[in-house]
Amino acid sequence: MIVPCLAAIDWSYIALIVLMTALIVIVPLVPFLAIAFRSARTIAYTKTDDFRLGHANMWTEPHHNPKGGPIQLMRLIDGYFVVISVGVSTVKVFATPDRADITQYRELREFAVPSAFERLSQPSHQCRSDELLFLERVRHAIGWPKSVSDLASSVESIDGNLLMPLATQRSTAVHMML
Repeated sequence: MIVPCLAAIDWSYIALIVLMTALIVIVPLVPFLAIAFRSARTIAYTKTDDFRLGHANMWTEPHHNPKGGPIQLMRLIDGYFVVISVGVSTVKVFATPDRADITQYRELREFAVPSAFERLSQPSHQCRSDELLFLERVRHAIGWPKSVSDLASSVESIDGNLLMPLATQRSTAVHMML
């Protein structure tokens, strides 16, 4: 009877030694783990629309409407919002003081989408990549306006052929030179 008790005591000492070793290794790492977790949460929060629209000149991620195209928003320094919306045949740029109230949206510019009806027969992944390209081109053309008046002048100065495929733009430029 004495032998099983000794075996039980030996295993409990081994378990205690393993637990203490784990605590000695893990406890010093807790501050680093807490900092890493806090940093990961901060990085994830900066990717949200609430954060990006709470700060000026930060575009949201594109949002795809299931029955339409993508939209993207940015808050200006003066508090207005820029909305870029991609449809089947047009890309529109809006300005609004309140993004929740659709009656206050003011259309600033409309760009024709090249070969809009051909896009309807394309696979959905190809349409989405084209739409993201359109958003990117318009975003880069708008730049970083500070107010609605800056935005309006910037949008008005954009070439109407902005969304034309590059090959078509090159051939048009060659014909204009001749």
